[in-house]
Amino acid sequence: MKKWITLLCILTLPLFLSACEGTTDNVEIYIGSSTMFSESEIQAAIDTVLVYFKDFEGCDLLKLWYDEDMSVMLTSDYIIYGRGSVNIAEKENVIILLGDFYSGEIAEPYFAAGSTNRWKWVLIRENTTNEWIVDCSGWGPTIAVPPM
Repeated sequence: MKKWITLLCILTLPLFLSACEGTTDNVEIYIGSSTMFSESEIQAAIDTVLVYFKDFEGCDLLKLWYDEDMSVMLTSDYIIYGRGSVNIAEKENVIILLGDFYSGEIAEPYFAAGSTNRWKWVLIRENTTNEWIVDCSGWGPTIAVPPM
């Protein structure tokens, strides 16, 4: 009997743990035109955010997009006033993605349950051959959502 209970616990534990992760199953992704980054570079940044979002417990990522004009403006602020001034980031190695996510009833304590949040993710890389990493994220600017 103990074996069955142990086996049942082992088999069901992943279900409970995965329910706590942020979900990206139904996210709408938009990649605007870019003169700074190739589509594969932007997609790599998007993939990084999709993995990173798993830590947003109880949240559902709704939309994720790259808008070059907004990214350039926010990158300038990041390099002059933000963490980019500390880590000496070069503009060609900074990309900013924007998104909306829904925070459910069991969302992290700093998200209002049942609300939609506008967010930005600042990703950096050491150089053009390195992978993107999320350097910081937070409340995004008030901007229009791109066409999907």
